[in-house]
Amino acid sequence: MNRPSYVTDERLYRFIDAAIKEDIGDGDHSTLASVSSGLQRRARLLVKHDCILAGIDLAQEIFHYYDKDLKIEVLKNDGDRVTEGDVAFIVSGSARSILTMERLVLNCMQRMSGIATYTHEMVE
Repeated sequence: MNRPSYVTDERLYRFIDAAIKEDIGDGDHSTLASVSSGLQRRARLLVKHDCILAGIDLAQEIFHYYDKDLKIEVLKNDGDRVTEGDVAFIVSGSARSILTMERLVLNCMQRMSGIATYTHEMVE
């Protein structure tokens, strides 16, 4: 992950840990109740709006922090101009892990991509 020197592993993992605690607390009960523990699946991050993509590296960190066995195939990179319908990445592995982390990943990427897109527009 290419990041500024002030974003240490400790700070990054503290952020991820706090976000997980806030989002799922003592467990993602919907997923635990409705998805079998051994179920393996693939999910695609589908771009919903034209934008400058940001947060791919962070998404990988979040998924791997929660479940080191998840596999992520990156198709688009941070800073890429993407259009509606593009697939940014494919994550595969435990369906429970993917579902439990998808909201945190999407929230971070939407915020970061919004900032990157707005910044790009202002520079233009």
